[in-house]
Amino acid sequence: MQSPFTSNLLSTAIRTQLGLAGLVLPIVALSAQAQSFNIPAGDLDGVLNQFALQAGIEYSIDASLSQGHYSLGLQGDYQPDDAFNVLLADAGLSAQKQFDGSYVVDGGDEWSLDAIQVGTSLDGGISRDEAGEANVYDKDAATEYRGKEELERFKGADASDIFKGMTNVHSGDARNGGGIDPNIRGIQGPGRVPVIIDGTEQAITVNNGYRGASNRSFLDPNLIGGMTVHKGAQINPDVNTSVGGAVEITTLSPRDIVQSGETFGMEFIAESSSNSTAPEEPRLYTGQDVSTIPEYANLENPAQDLIYTDPALVINPDKREDDNPLNGEDTAYRLAVSGIGPKVEWLAAYAYRSRGNYFSGKNDAGFYQQPWNGDESQEIENRRLFIQPEHLALVYHPGEEVPNTSSKMESFLGKFAFNLNYDTKVEFGARYTKSIHGEILADRAETRYMSGVAQWPLNETRLQAYNIKLRSKPDNPYIDFKSNLWVTLSDVSSNTGPGSPNSLTGDSTIIKNTARINSEEDRYGLSVSNKMLLGSDVDFTLSGNYQFHELAPKGDLNAVIEEFEQARAGERTEYNGSANIEWRATESLIFNAGIRYGYYKTVDNYVKNRLAAGDTQALSQYGSEGYKLSYQMNVPITDVNRAEYLSGIESGIRNADTRLNEEIANLRQALNDVPPFLIPIVQTQLDAKIVEQDALVAQGVADAATHTSYVEDIESEWRHDGQNNYSASDNGCITAANDPNYVAGSCSAQSISASSTSTYTNTESSDSGWMPSASLTWLMTEDSRSYIRYAESLRFPSMFESTVGFSAVPSVSSPLAPERSKLWELGYVYYFDHANIKLTYFDQVIEDVMDRNTSLNTTSFTNLDKLSTSGLELQLDYDDGDYFGDLSVAYNLEYEVCDESAATQRFMADIASTGSAEYKQCRRGGFSNTSYLANKVPPEISGSVHFGARFFNKKLIAGTRTYYASDSHSEDYVKRDHVTTVDAYIGYAYNEHLQFEVRGSNLTDMYYLEPGAVTGIPAPGRTISVKLTSRF
Repeated sequence: MQSPFTSNLLSTAIRTQLGLAGLVLPIVALSAQAQSFNIPAGDLDGVLNQFALQAGIEYSIDASLSQGHYSLGLQGDYQPDDAFNVLLADAGLSAQKQFDGSYVVDGGDEWSLDAIQVGTSLDGGISRDEAGEANVYDKDAATEYRGKEELERFKGADASDIFKGMTNVHSGDARNGGGIDPNIRGIQGPGRVPVIIDGTEQAITVNNGYRGASNRSFLDPNLIGGMTVHKGAQINPDVNTSVGGAVEITTLSPRDIVQSGETFGMEFIAESSSNSTAPEEPRLYTGQDVSTIPEYANLENPAQDLIYTDPALVINPDKREDDNPLNGEDTAYRLAVSGIGPKVEWLAAYAYRSRGNYFSGKNDAGFYQQPWNGDESQEIENRRLFIQPEHLALVYHPGEEVPNTSSKMESFLGKFAFNLNYDTKVEFGARYTKSIHGEILADRAETRYMSGVAQWPLNETRLQAYNIKLRSKPDNPYIDFKSNLWVTLSDVSSNTGPGSPNSLTGDSTIIKNTARINSEEDRYGLSVSNKMLLGSDVDFTLSGNYQFHELAPKGDLNAVIEEFEQARAGERTEYNGSANIEWRATESLIFNAGIRYGYYKTVDNYVKNRLAAGDTQALSQYGSEGYKLSYQMNVPITDVNRAEYLSGIESGIRNADTRLNEEIANLRQALNDVPPFLIPIVQTQLDAKIVEQDALVAQGVADAATHTSYVEDIESEWRHDGQNNYSASDNGCITAANDPNYVAGSCSAQSISASSTSTYTNTESSDSGWMPSASLTWLMTEDSRSYIRYAESLRFPSMFESTVGFSAVPSVSSPLAPERSKLWELGYVYYFDHANIKLTYFDQVIEDVMDRNTSLNTTSFTNLDKLSTSGLELQLDYDDGDYFGDLSVAYNLEYEVCDESAATQRFMADIASTGSAEYKQCRRGGFSNTSYLANKVPPEISGSVHFGARFFNKKLIAGTRTYYASDSHSEDYVKRDHVTTVDAYIGYAYNEHLQFEVRGSNLTDMYYLEPGAVTGIPAPGRTISVKLTSRF
C-alpha cells in the first residue's frame, strides 16, 4: 500500500495541520455566489479541476481518494459549496471548507451511509476497506480492521470466526451459544468490550454454571460491511469505548451493492459447505408425569438421573467418514438491492444460513486424549467446575459429530438516507435477526455416557435494532453535529438455567424444563457530538452518550419466581460526557487531551419484588465469619526459658495419659477406699510406682536438657473486616510461614462457625467518576511516525453484576466499586511504497477489577485489587497489485491478578486441600480456577500470516492464511494445547457480474479447542465451501 506520507501527495504544513495523511496545500476561495456550470462527464480528477477553474476556488485532495472514480459532470446554477458536494457525493467524498476559504477533500466518515465503492478483483480504485485498513496505521491508537471481502472470505462456521487472525483479539467461548464475546488483550466480559453495530449496542450476559458467564452479542456475518476493533479506552465521539476497547461494526451500505457510476444495484450470493450433519433433536417431556414415560422406567433415582444421565438427551454422534459432504446441511444465501440518487439512498437485504452440527478434526488430538486423573474434588455430580481440555477427546471423539453446534440464522436489513440539503443528512436503519442455535450449559458439556453425548434442545433468539442518525455540517467552523437515536430489542431463550431440559423439582413427578431461561432485554440510547474548529491548528469536540438498559424474564415476574425461585430483573441507566481538544503545535507534533465524566444507576426489580412480598429468605447470603488457625513453631531453648521448658517436660510426663500414671491415680484412690489392714500393701505398691515415675521423669528431663528447641502448638482466629476482605498480616499461618522456626505443613484451619447469614436489601446502586486522557504524536519523517498515549476509563458494574440472580449475586457487605483502567500505549509506524508496518507496546492496569468470589461459601461478586496486562503487537501489510499479504503477531508479557484478601484465601484453600501452600499476592489469571478471569487469559504468543496473489488481469485471486496460538503458560489454571490452522481460497471473476470462489478451512483437519473457550466443544474440522456471487 502506498504511503499516505509520500511527498508528491502532501505538503508538510497541511499534513501537520490535520495530523493525518492525505492532505495538501490550503488555498483561498474566491467566491460563494451562485454560478452557472457546464462541466461534461469524465474522470473525477478532470471534472474537479474544471470545476475549480470555473468556480474560482482552490482545493487539496489526496490523489488516491479520487483515483479510478468517474463523474457525470455538472450542469446548472449552484453555489460553490453545493456544487462541490454534488460532484463528490457519488465517490463517497466530501469537501471541508477551511478558515482561509480553501477546501480540503476527504473520505467522509463512518457516519455516512455511503462510503467509497468496495473494491473487488474487477475494480482498481481505492476502496472503503483499503481506507479502513490504512487507518490501522494512521490512527494514533491500536486498531484492527476487516473489510467486507475478507469477512465474507473467512466467515467460518460461527459468528466468532470474524475475529480469527486479528492481533490479540478472539472471541470467548466461540463454539457455544451462537454469539460473540470479544476478548481484546485478555480483557473480556460485560461492559468491558461493547459491540457497536451501526451505532446500536446489544449484549446479553448468560450464566455458564460454575464456569462464569458469557457476554454475547448476536449478529449475522452476512450483513457486515466492515469491522473495526478499537483496543483500549479512548475518547471517540463515534464509538463509546470501555476498559477493553470496543468492536465497531457497520452493516452493508448502498456503495457495497451499487457499482461505481450506477444508480441501482443488486447482489445475490449463494454458498454451500461440507462438514455438517443435521442435529438429532432431543425428546422433551415437559408437563408429563415421569412415571408414564417408558424411557424412564429403569431410572433408579429419576430426580438425580434426569439431571446428568437423561437417556432422552443422548445421541450417538455421526462419523464424518459416513457423511455425504454434498448433503446440503450447510447452505447460505443473501440478496441485497440498493439505489443511489441525488437526494435519496436506500438498501434492502435478506440473508439466510442453515448449518447442522459440525464434525471435529481428526489430527493431532493426543493432548486432548489424556486419561481422567480421578480428581473427584473438581467434580460435583458430573459437573466439572472448570474446563479441562486435556480430556476433551475422551468425550468428543476426533472426526465425530459435535452436538449443540448447529445454527440457523435469518436476517433482514433496511437503510434509507435522505439529504435534506448539501450540509444536512438523515439516515434511518432497521435490522432483524432470528437465530436458532445449539447450546448446552458449560459445566454439563464434558460427559460421555451410554456410548453417546448429550444433545440439548435448540434455542431461539430474536433481535431487532432501529436507529435514526442526523448529520449537520453547514458552512460554519463551529458546527459539525452528529446524533444517533437508537433502540435494540432482544427476545432470548437460552439453556443457561440451573436445571436440565427434563427435570423434576421438589417432590413433584411432573417434568419441567429448568434449563431454559426466557428473557427480554432492551436497550435505548442516544449519542451526540459536535466538533468545532477553533483555529487553523486547534479542534475542540464535545460528545455525550446515554443508554437505558432493561432486563426482565418473559411473563409475569411473580410467576417466574414461583417456578424458578430466582429471576434476574432490573433497570440500568448510564451516561457519559466528554470534551477533547487537538492542538497541532508544530509541523511534527500533535497534542490531544480530553476528559470524560461517567455515571450509572441500577435498580434491582427482583429484590424490590421479594422485599415487597416479605420474602427475605430468597435474599439471604451465607458465608464464613472467619477461620480458626492452628500451627506449630520450633521455639529455641535459652537460659531464660530453660527452667520453664524442663518444668513443662516434667509436668507433661507426670500428667500424660499413660498406663503408669493411671495406675498411680488408681492406687491413690485405693488408699481411701480399701480396708485399713490393706493400706500398707497399697502404699508399698504406690511408692514403687512413684519411684518408677520419678525415674521416667528424671530420664525425660535429662534427655530434654540436651535439646536446643521444642515444638509449640499455637492457635489463633482469622476474621474478615466485615466486607469479606481478609488481611495477610492478620493470618498467623502466613506470618509464621516466613519464620525459620515454623514447622512446615503444620498449619490447619476450620471455619469459626458453619455459616453466617445476611440479607441483601439493596434495591439500587450507583456511582460516578472522571476519566482523563492525553496523547502526543511525532511525525518523525515523511515515512514514519510515533505516538504515546495515556487513557483512563471507568467500567461500572453491569446489569449482571449489580442484580441478584442465579450463578452470582452482589455482596451484601461489600458493594462493587467501578473498575478503573489506566492504559499506556506506545506506537511506531513506518510506511513503505507498498507496505506498512506498526509496532505497539501496551501496559494496562485495571484497578478494582471485578470477579466472582467463590471462597466464602457464596458466589458473590467482589473487587480485586488489580489486573495488570502488558505486551507487544506487530502489524504488517503488503500489496503491490499482484501480490498481497498481512502479518500479525502478539506477545503478551503479563497477565497478573493481585489481591491481598484473595491471596490469603487461596493460601488457606491450598492448606485445606494439600496441607501445604505458598502465599503469593499476585498470580497469573487470578486465584481460583472457577473465577471469571481465569478463562480470559490470552495466549502468550499468537499470530496470523496471510498471503495471496492476483492473476490474469486480476480475474483470478488465490491465497492462504495460517493462524497460530501458543499453549498455556505453566502457571495457567486451564491447560491448553497450541493451535495451528491453515485456510486457503481461490476465486475467479468470470465477468463483472459473476464470480466464483472455493474456500478451505482447517485444511490440515486439526483437532483443537479455541483460545478462551469455557465450554469443552472442539472446533470444526476440515471444511470446503463453494460460493457464487452475482451482481447487476
